Amino acid sequence: MRDFYFDHVLDTTTDQEFAYEQIASPVVEDVLNGFNGVVMAYGQTGSGKTHTIFGSRASLDHLYSNRGAGEDLHFESGIVARCVDHIFGFIKENPNKAQFRITVSFLEIYMEQITDLLQQ
Repeated sequence: MRDFYFDHVLDTTTDQEFAYEQIASPVVEDVLNGFNGVVMAYGQTGSGKTHTIFGSRASLDHLYSNRGAGEDLHFESGIVARCVDHIFGFIKENPNKAQFRITVSFLEIYMEQITDLLQQ
């Protein structure tokens, strides 16, 4: 038998920035230090996984319409946008620290079927 532990419980009043800082920011920091990293959303249908990962519709609209102008992330931006912003912000601030190679996988596991969402 295996024991599993969790670090945090985030309730319905938790904002996206706090969720990112608690869940994904430490993983991104590890990635920036040369380790592989995984962020996974797991849960019941309708429990908020998509909202946590992608953010609100307004945040996606903001991302596509304003980011080229140097705008900050929308307050409802999800984990994916925050991870990308974190990684590329680090690269921009440290252009001579190392060579950077970014590889991304985006997988869905549904009913024991794995789908690569970037290969569709």
